[in-house]
Amino acid sequence: MTLEEKQKALDELRGIINETHRMKNVCHNANIITNKIDKQFNDITSFDKKDWIFLCFATALQIVRQYWITCFQDERLNDKDSAKNTWGHTEEHSDRFHNWYYPSIEEIINNPVPFDAMFGSKDYKLKLHGTTHRYRTLGHDPILGWYFGTMNILTSTLTLWNLDSYHIETGFTAKGNKRDKINHKANLEKIIKYSKRRIFEDGLEGKNAFAAAIIKEAVHLRSDIKSTQSLPIPIILRYTPEFAKELTNYGLDTLNIETFGKQMSLSVLVNLIISCVHRLCKPQDISNDLYNVKTRKILLYSNLLSSSSNLIYTAISKDVKKLDLGGLIVTLYRIFSDVSFIERIKREFISDEFQSIIENDKNKYGF
Repeated sequence: MTLEEKQKALDELRGIINETHRMKNVCHNANIITNKIDKQFNDITSFDKKDWIFLCFATALQIVRQYWITCFQDERLNDKDSAKNTWGHTEEHSDRFHNWYYPSIEEIINNPVPFDAMFGSKDYKLKLHGTTHRYRTLGHDPILGWYFGTMNILTSTLTLWNLDSYHIETGFTAKGNKRDKINHKANLEKIIKYSKRRIFEDGLEGKNAFAAAIIKEAVHLRSDIKSTQSLPIPIILRYTPEFAKELTNYGLDTLNIETFGKQMSLSVLVNLIISCVHRLCKPQDISNDLYNVKTRKILLYSNLLSSSSNLIYTAISKDVKKLDLGGLIVTLYRIFSDVSFIERIKREFISDEFQSIIENDKNKYGF
């Protein structure tokens, strides 16, 4: 072996020894390095002036939404006033010139919806009266009503929760007043059959009748939803009307569920708007993942602040109608999703930085 080769081998051995000492030093100071990397991560993802402005604005938007847009309705209207305040409502009077399963368009438009009939209920022991008929007739179901209620209107019939059906005619009270009356048992198969025939086989007249029926169903559902009693939660009445009614006693009715859904959707919308606008302001010297951490923090903190203030306000005022239940659900979701996202990005950042130290990047962290 020449002198040059010996010198080269010696230099390589020294390099290996130095690298071994460096790696030993890295391992010995792993906690210190981790703390330094952790501090760097926090410095990069901490808020600057722009981020604080976004946080304040996002929190303000959520609070405005809570108290001025999506709070639960303070006062509900009675049935009559609710109907008057519903677009498309017209004066209705029972005046049915009965033709089995086949009312005219004029009858459909001018008569009340047939599944509102209660007169004659005692004759068939149907237990339909002012506080129960919405829980026992499928035309009042916010989802099933679009099918059964529309067919009932097209055929002047009423279909109960157990699928028993009855014809509705114009009857006379003891005072001689006209009123929709439950009179004669109807056949659900015929109701479906005649409804299909009206829509698909009767040309323009049939389609006009169908349009009138579905508009009437829409107007009636909207009117009832906004009333004092509102409507039961969809589908439940088909199987157990008693339970559907019991749920409404605890405030679980369609109007409150609708408000709950509005709270959730608008809370998500505010978060989406803030997220999109904040990402448009990303500087070029920060990676997408690290900037997303800042965005997620803004959304998380703004939701936490707004939901916490809402819970405190509700507890102090004892006004349950101000509770932002939908927004609270969104906040809980953000806690799990955002914290998980931030922790994942942090782990990846620490791992990448350690990798850079192992690859002998001497300019980082002094190792």
